[in-house]
Amino acid sequence: MKINKTVDNFFILYSTIRANSRQVKIYLLYSWYMKISIMTKTIAACANEQRLEILKFLKYKKYGNVSTIAKNINTSVKSTSKHLIILHLAHIVKREREGNEIYYSLNKPLNEVSKNIVGLL
Repeated sequence: MKINKTVDNFFILYSTIRANSRQVKIYLLYSWYMKISIMTKTIAACANEQRLEILKFLKYKKYGNVSTIAKNINTSVKSTSKHLIILHLAHIVKREREGNEIYYSLNKPLNEVSKNIVGLL
């Protein structure tokens, strides 16, 4: 894909493909949609009281495994694990494996929405 031109935060990308022995150019328009998409995923991931408690724990303790986090926020390990997966898919927390344990911590750098939410906790 090649960048065709840039106009006021809009990027027009195009790619050339062959279809029925003719070259066809496909234009894709990316704009604020990508930023809005990231913002909505982040807000949706943080729209739960238990997930906010997890983020608060990780803000002050820096890292922890599922059982440690579950014990500190008074929820089951299964529930905490599911919430951590949602936060991981939203790129708010990262996970690192050490032996058999997976340790979770806040993703660095956080996007602006995540940074504001964590800052309020």
